[in-house]
Amino acid sequence: MLKGTAEFLALGPGQNPQPTEFSFVRFKEGTCCAIFTFSQPPDAAQVPAGREFIIDCRSIAALSPLPFPL
Repeated sequence: MLKGTAEFLALGPGQNPQPTEFSFVRFKEGTCCAIFTFSQPPDAAQVPAGREFIIDCRSIAALSPLPFPL
């Protein structure tokens, strides 16, 4: 969830996309950049499947962990 918002970030297509599931990759201490990867839903054919999302960590208000698949 980004600062100043009430919903978790959704990068999918459409009017009401579901919150995007991100995987944390790394943190760059000098720049405060947090790097995540995410996959687009199959119906977003115009965007390649594996994507990278880079954000200033000071813009992140909350993270919500997902259950680890067994």
